[in-house]
Amino acid sequence: MRHRLIRVLLLIFAALLTLSAASCAKKTEEVYDMYTITSPEPYPYGLKNPMKGIRGGDYGYGFVNDIFYTSLVKCYIRWCDIEQSADDGVEKLIEYSNIRFAPAAGKNMKVIPRVFCIWPGADRDSDELYWPGDLEPYDFESPEFMARAVAMIEKMAQAWDNDPRVAYIELGLIGWWGEHHTPTPTAEMQAALEEAVQRCFKNKLIMVRYPKLDWFTNNENFGLYWDEWGSEMQWNVWDNISMVTNRMYQDRWKTAVFGGENTCNCYGFADGGHFKTYGFDYPFHPNEGFLHKTDNIIYYARMTHTNHVGTPYGDLSNPGVKAGMDIMQNVLGYHFVIQRAAWRGGQPGGTARLEFDLINEGSSQLYADWPVAFYLLDSETRQPVWRYILPGVSAGDWMPGERWVKKDNAWRDPAPLYTVEADIPLPAELAKGSYIAAITMLEPAGLEPAARFAMASYINGGFTALGYINIGVSAEDNPAAIIYDDPQLDDSLSYSVNLALMRPVTANGVPSDALADGRTNNRWSADGKQTVIIDLGNVFTVKSVEILFEGRADYEVFISADGASYTPADTPFWGRNDVGRVYVDNPARYVRIELASGDGAAVIKNINVYGNEYTTGN
Repeated sequence: MRHRLIRVLLLIFAALLTLSAASCAKKTEEVYDMYTITSPEPYPYGLKNPMKGIRGGDYGYGFVNDIFYTSLVKCYIRWCDIEQSADDGVEKLIEYSNIRFAPAAGKNMKVIPRVFCIWPGADRDSDELYWPGDLEPYDFESPEFMARAVAMIEKMAQAWDNDPRVAYIELGLIGWWGEHHTPTPTAEMQAALEEAVQRCFKNKLIMVRYPKLDWFTNNENFGLYWDEWGSEMQWNVWDNISMVTNRMYQDRWKTAVFGGENTCNCYGFADGGHFKTYGFDYPFHPNEGFLHKTDNIIYYARMTHTNHVGTPYGDLSNPGVKAGMDIMQNVLGYHFVIQRAAWRGGQPGGTARLEFDLINEGSSQLYADWPVAFYLLDSETRQPVWRYILPGVSAGDWMPGERWVKKDNAWRDPAPLYTVEADIPLPAELAKGSYIAAITMLEPAGLEPAARFAMASYINGGFTALGYINIGVSAEDNPAAIIYDDPQLDDSLSYSVNLALMRPVTANGVPSDALADGRTNNRWSADGKQTVIIDLGNVFTVKSVEILFEGRADYEVFISADGASYTPADTPFWGRNDVGRVYVDNPARYVRIELASGDGAAVIKNINVYGNEYTTGN
């Protein structure tokens, strides 16, 4: 009887130990509480970010990334510089682009090219002519010119549609400065060029000059480049400002990009009318506009969902002028402000948690599919230790408000609140410690940080810090307060170029250059197991691989320096529109893609390999 009692007591004692251990484990887990910031501090000044804002180029703000605002550069391109005869191939345009756009990637800047034939002199009697040598000057309407213009669009698409240095394209080619006037393109010409653009361009957005022309009214993917931006009279000269605000076109900005330029001039007409930019009826210094016309700037940016404007800078040493330029920079394009952030750490091999809410306080979306990533930064060096790309999250999905009401200075339909939630699997080999939790947006070309959230808690390198996160340690071990950087002074961001364009490719052992020749209207497919190998011609630091699929297929990516020994790259993930992406970040000359065998054929439109422009060996 006594032995039975002892056994019962032992069982009770063991159960109590189990409960105690469970309680301790629970307490250990409870160390990793959710940290929440309900009102993060926005960055108070104009934020330089890619593919938006105050554009440079025509005003001398070229590839200089210590300019406070400019991340876009306008590039006028004389037709004769990229084609002298019909025999010139796309290689000449690619070579020209590689020279002209060379500084862009290293300085995190992008270009907006426009090809033109004629640049009228100031007195209109000294026209500068840039037709190819085998075409007649001043000819914009002949069948010969139309055929060459169509062929040029095909070349532009092949060279630029997969070039990450190109943000958007202004469809010039016809008229003074390539602005589609003097002469106005005929309906037949517009139809031919529109068909070529739709057929050849799959990735880049195209802008045309006038909303009243057929190619704008017929094509929802055509945006506008507005000359003398901010002049309502010029809209009336075109047709009517309602061309982008009436019911038929008011949503065009969702599929097309709107830009423009403002020279601060005041052009007069025989009838006494003027292009009254911002309401000025005389030529004005930029300082006047930024000091006294910010309400007009906000109105035009919001009403037309403008993404970028080329304008002369004002005097940045004048606080009032700089404040006006800050306003202009932030209302143009996207501007992502975090409203709430919450996060929780965990044990190595366990799961962390991330939540944040944001709104787009800009006037347009980010016109690209940019992944969003969570980073752990070293608490002392503030350098990246580990990252996790959030599945299915794209910064290109975050839209601004709609239908601006001037008298209320507000959107009729406010910007939506977006919530991002993710359970983050931590690697088992991750060292225990207190890290800085950070988020960022990744440039698709290279999958490195290249855009900034509009928050004051910035760390150089593109990171928005949330606070400390505890991995296997107590919150009591957190270091001192985080010191933040000024994002406007950070010139360290960059992205990668496309190393694969026009490189030789074999598919199942057979040459198939179309897989990397830039023509995204191509289709390649093969039943069964498929192996594609791209020879980059030298050993480069390959950052990422991107495959444009039609549909999806399981695949793996391998890299090699010598073509004999291959190592696997990272795990693939999917972007929008069936784009597969893989992070690499290793030296390689050969990139091998293994597509799984299956019931159907994997269809590939194009393959892009992104990396550094310099070689790492022979």
